[in-house]
Amino acid sequence: MILSKVTNKFVLFQKIPLLIKRHVYSINVKAFSLIEMLVAMMVISIILLIVPDLIRLSKTFLIESRELTTVDFEFFSRDILEDFKGVDKNDIEIRQQRIILQKGEEMIEYKLINNKIIKVVNDRGNITMINNVTAFTANIYYKSIIKITITVKVGTNVQTKTIYV
Repeated sequence: MILSKVTNKFVLFQKIPLLIKRHVYSINVKAFSLIEMLVAMMVISIILLIVPDLIRLSKTFLIESRELTTVDFEFFSRDILEDFKGVDKNDIEIRQQRIILQKGEEMIEYKLINNKIIKVVNDRGNITMINNVTAFTANIYYKSIIKITITVKVGTNVQTKTIYV
């Protein structure tokens, strides 16, 4: 009886490696290969390199968007350039803090009044183009180039912007 128990245990010990081989090596585990891990790490590192620059850039755009004078100046630039299209240089009159355009039957005037640049068309109504303006000058260079310089006070800062037409 003792011999049979020992023999059974011995047979059992011999079968253990076979059982381990059969069960351990037959397990199909889906896992990442080394190349897949390297590609994933590369993608993550590229994303981590780009994100801080995007945050910095978004802060810059946020500051620019809060500053209304930049937006006002862009609208003013677009408007005055559009009005100068198709106008003969002889139909442009520049006075102190005023620009007068004779465009067909329309008379368009840009002038500085009460720290605002306003646009008046045919002496009817006005459109405020830029607020907080401290200086507005226009000069003619080389008989065809007009330089418009605008100085705007934003809080404690003073900004000077120039347009060439």
